[in-house]
Amino acid sequence: DDDDDDDDGMDSPELENRMLRKAETVIQWRTSRLILIIERCTNDHNYSAILRTAEALGIQTVWTIEPPI
Repeated sequence: DDDDDDDDGMDSPELENRMLRKAETVIQWRTSRLILIIERCTNDHNYSAILRTAEALGIQTVWTIEPPI
């Protein structure tokens, strides 16, 4: 019983094609018509969450404004 012989479908052409179509769809729906501006965000975790959400929504432009010292 060799574990290398197990076919879990992860290398199948159908899966690769589906992943490629999904990536192409995401790229098509990206937008430069919307600019996200982050100001006075004091928590690094919030920055990360905002950027992940922007990426998921296809927002290409994000500006960060640091508060004056």
